[in-house]
Amino acid sequence: MSLGQRQEGFEYPIGYRSVRVYSSMSRAYATQLYECSVLLKDQQPCFTITPLSEHGSSFAIKFEGSSPTDALLTLNATIPHKSAAQLKSILGNDGDEFFGLNHPVVESRLLRA
Repeated sequence: MSLGQRQEGFEYPIGYRSVRVYSSMSRAYATQLYECSVLLKDQQPCFTITPLSEHGSSFAIKFEGSSPTDALLTLNATIPHKSAAQLKSILGNDGDEFFGLNHPVVESRLLRA
């Protein structure tokens, strides 16, 4: 995990990165790794979820949103073997939780930054 730098005027730290295990986009009932990142795009935070291969390299596809939840909803729409109800029960479509931004350790470090 990389916390990035909190920049004046932004609620989220630009450069933040984390890795998450979540439902596979291609294999039913399997999981895969996803890298979550907060980037600066057009002078605004851009929340990106990038699927990673078994070897840790990223796929060409990225799921972006103007909030963590928007990015997560975009990813969820591509996972055909899970119903929306199942996905919502896992995380409640909470992008902050998926990105790890509301984890107590992350929150305390961001407050100190």
